[in-house]
Amino acid sequence: MNFLLEKTIDVVFDLVVRFFVYILKVISPVKVSPKEIPGQGSTSRWVNISDIKIENRLSTDLYDILIAGISKDFFSIKIISDDGTKGKTVEHMGINTNHLVIEAKDSQTNNHLWIFRVHKLGSKEALNLHVKIENKQTIYFKTLNHSSVEVPIKERDDGAVAIPLKIGKIPKIK
Repeated sequence: MNFLLEKTIDVVFDLVVRFFVYILKVISPVKVSPKEIPGQGSTSRWVNISDIKIENRLSTDLYDILIAGISKDFFSIKIISDDGTKGKTVEHMGINTNHLVIEAKDSQTNNHLWIFRVHKLGSKEALNLHVKIENKQTIYFKTLNHSSVEVPIKERDDGAVAIPLKIGKIPKIK
């Protein structure tokens, strides 16, 4: 009886979250915390080591998740470790293609970007990144993309890898 009650609460909660995500479009199915990391200033010799948590709020798998760290000044985020599964790997290179990091600069706004791509995040799964952060100004984290349909990673016989990546509109920051 207790199991049935728990399952009912889980289904109702999932329907409410889906309503807010897909009908009202007021929340993202991917929760990123923290939402922002304040700047350390230019005189600090110490580097912050902290955690970034990426969580799937839904009871279904999500694919092609793009999380962006955006700042007005150059910054560095280095992943020390994560608690995610190994995920998709490719045969010839032996690399983990479930996670991918891209560093870029938005030519329209001159904002600096750190984009973290997760190929698959399972139902209610949370990914904890242990990171080393160097920043002079505040870094804001935003979800850029997610999909409920998987676009497979491809590998040719010679070892070349094609990882699907489509970056939409970059949000503006304060």
